[in-house]
Amino acid sequence: MASQEEPGSTIPPHILSKLNPDFVLFFRNVLSKRPRAICIEELRAHPEKFRAPTAIDTSNCERVTDYEVTSEDGATVPVRVYHPDPDKHGDGPCPVHMNHHGG
Repeated sequence: MASQEEPGSTIPPHILSKLNPDFVLFFRNVLSKRPRAICIEELRAHPEKFRAPTAIDTSNCERVTDYEVTSEDGATVPVRVYHPDPDKHGDGPCPVHMNHHGG
C-alpha cells in the first residue's frame, strides 16, 4: 500500500519506468494530492477554491475553437476543439481524444 509521505508511489515500478518524467512529476505534485474533507456548503460558497489545478478557462486560447453541432432531432451540443500547435507537433494528421460530459 502507498504511504502518504510518498506521492506517486501508487504507480507500480514496472509502469513507472515507462512513463514520461514530466507526467510522473505532474502526478506526484498534482494528481496524487488528496483534498481534505469539505462540507457541501463550503464547496458551494467558494467553488473556485476547490477547482482542480488543471481546470483552466481555455476559451480564449490560441487554436481553441467552440462550435455547436445540431443533432437530427434539433438539439444543439456545444463542442470545443483544441488544435495542436503545428510548430510543436507538425501539420498532422493528429490523433483525436474525446471527452464526453453527461448532463
